[in-house]
Amino acid sequence: MGRNLSPILRQELANLDKDADSRKSAMKALKSYVKSLDSKAIPQFLAQVSETKETGSLSGEYTISLYEVLARVHGANIVPQIDSIMATIIKTLASSAGYFPLQQACSKVVPAIARYGIEPTTPEDKKRHIIHSLCKPLSKALLGSQECLTSGAALCLKALVDSDNWRFASDEMVNRVCQNVAVAFGGEVHAN
Repeated sequence: MGRNLSPILRQELANLDKDADSRKSAMKALKSYVKSLDSKAIPQFLAQVSETKETGSLSGEYTISLYEVLARVHGANIVPQIDSIMATIIKTLASSAGYFPLQQACSKVVPAIARYGIEPTTPEDKKRHIIHSLCKPLSKALLGSQECLTSGAALCLKALVDSDNWRFASDEMVNRVCQNVAVAFGGEVHAN
């Protein structure tokens, strides 16, 4: 699949910026594309989607939602791509201008990767590593000065913390997130 369908993928991604009917048709085609994607073609797919995002697409939340579909369909096969996916999410949040639907789309991707990327047979240390890989860039983003990035990262972290697989977070990661949240909110942490 991969290289031969590249022009079709580009066209469908471009159709996301058109009218509602074109967008609906494009999402259907793109979801079908993701479902039939060979796991070896995932890095190329991510590169093309990321490239499209950098062109300033007005329909970013639709594009980002493909990552959620990718996680659901390909499960643990996306784990090697977490760093790439998270880099795209951080870039997307940084350029979101506080657009809530886009931040919300990003916040659905992160727990989807945690849910579908961790299988029952995944060793404990790998489960911790997956949560760490999702959490670290978001936690770091909380300390930034760009409000749209910090608010989007907080939304993504909340979704991850609320997910079932947060239980695999190491104590160190939980502490780091708590400390960064405290710093992001000006150190106003009250004990109950």
